[in-house]
Amino acid sequence: MATKEQVTEYIDAEWEHGEDSSLDHYWLDEVPGVMVANRLSLIQNWATPEIAMILTKLVGDTIMIERLAQNRSNNS
Repeated sequence: MATKEQVTEYIDAEWEHGEDSSLDHYWLDEVPGVMVANRLSLIQNWATPEIAMILTKLVGDTIMIERLAQNRSNNS
């Protein structure tokens, strides 16, 4: 079983740009043949600040969750 620190490290690694910006393409490009949206917009629409705060308690401060927790415009 993964520790809280390992999960936090994994999530942060998914949001770092990297040398070739391949993760930028993963999150920002449309998913061909599946949807006309990108993965980032789907997460932003799903994750309200309240959900992000719960995730912060579970896995700690990560780049993605921190940004979502501050996005007060996502309130329904």
